[in-house]
Amino acid sequence: MKLTEIYNEFLVESIENLPEILAKGIEATSIDEMEDTLLVFGGAERIETSLPLFAYTLLKKGKTESFEKLLDSLWQWEDPFPTVILLIKGLSDYYGAVFEEYNFKTVIVPELQDMWSDLIVVGDKYYLDVLATDMADFFAPDRWNGVDCKGIANDVFTEGIFENWEDHQPNPSIESLIMEGYVSDETYIKIIKYMGEHHENDIISNSREEFETYKEEDQIPDHDKDSFYLTRNRIDRYLNLEGSTKYDFVILLGESNDGLDELKDTIVWTYNDTYNWTAQNSLIKDYENELYTVLGKPEQINIKTYNFNKSGREVVDVDGYRFDVTNFLETFVMDDYFSNEYTDQGGLLECLISYEFAGLGGLCPDSNGDWVDDTSDEFIESYNVALQEQL
Repeated sequence: MKLTEIYNEFLVESIENLPEILAKGIEATSIDEMEDTLLVFGGAERIETSLPLFAYTLLKKGKTESFEKLLDSLWQWEDPFPTVILLIKGLSDYYGAVFEEYNFKTVIVPELQDMWSDLIVVGDKYYLDVLATDMADFFAPDRWNGVDCKGIANDVFTEGIFENWEDHQPNPSIESLIMEGYVSDETYIKIIKYMGEHHENDIISNSREEFETYKEEDQIPDHDKDSFYLTRNRIDRYLNLEGSTKYDFVILLGESNDGLDELKDTIVWTYNDTYNWTAQNSLIKDYENELYTVLGKPEQINIKTYNFNKSGREVVDVDGYRFDVTNFLETFVMDDYFSNEYTDQGGLLECLISYEFAGLGGLCPDSNGDWVDDTSDEFIESYNVALQEQL
C-alpha cells in the first residue's frame, strides 16, 4: 500500500476525533472558511485532492447526511460550479468504484437544469432545445469575404430563404438548352407533341431562310411576308432526334416573332426556376451540414415560449430544433466550460457559443448560393422533370 493511501485511511479513522474541524468544513460558505478543514487533508492550495479526500472521508465513515450537507453548502458558494465539479471529478478519479452514485448526472445535472432552461433531460439522454430564430447564433456574423453567414443561416433555419431570396436570372438561350443536352430526348419529344396539341395551324412569323418554302406555299393575306402556317406535318418533322432536325427546331422556336413565345418562355423560365431551387437547397444543405457535423442532426419540434401583448403573457408554440448532446455534455461541463474563465451566459446555447465549442458561433460555409453546377445529372434531371410538368 502506498504511503498516501495509508495516510488517507488514517484520516478516515481519525476524523471523528476532529468534530469541530469537520463541522466547520461542512458548513463553510467559502474557500476561506474551509481552509482549516482542508489543511487536514492536504491544504487549500491542493483543493483538487484535499476536497475529494474530505468528502471521501465523510462517505467512508457513513456520514452520508453530512456529505450531502456539504454539497448543499458548496452550491451556496459564489460561483459554485468549478468547486462542485472538482469535488465530483475527484471522487470519481480516486474513489469512483466506491461512491459512483455521486456523479455528473446525480449531482451536477439537476443544478444545470435550474440554470439552463434549454437543457432537456429525458432518462439518460440530454438534449438542447433551440428556437428556429436562434439557430443563426451558431454562425459568424461576417467573414473576411463579406458574407453574412449569420444572416443567411437565419433565412435557412426559419425558411425565410424562400421569401427573401433574390432570384438568379441566367436566361440561357433556347439553342443552348436544346443543343447542349439540358433538354433530354424524352422532354424534347414532349415539347414537339405539346406544340402539335396547342399550336397546330397557328400562324407564326420567322425571317430565317430555312422557312422560305413554307412562306411561298402559304402566302397568307394580311400578314407579313415571313408568316406561314404551323401545320401538323411541319410540326411532326421535328420528332426526328437527329442533331440537324433539332437545330432546325431551335431556329423555329428561338427566332419566331410571335405565336410561340409562351412555349419558349416556359422552357427558359423553368430552367431559371430549377437553377434557383437548386441554389436554395444547396445553400440549405451546406448550412445544415456545417452545423450538424458538430451537433448531429436535430429533431424539428415545437417549443413553448411566451408571447407578450396588451393582455399580458401567453404561452405559444414556436418552431424549434432539438439536438441530442448526450455524447459531449458531460465532457463540456466537467472538463471544458467551468474549468476555464466563464460567465453565466443564461443558457446552454449561449455557453456553447461563448466557449466557441467546436467552432460554434463562428461557423460559415464556403458557399453563398451564387453558383450552381447546372451540368450535374441531378440538376438536368430536376430541370427535365419540372419542364415536363409544365407541358
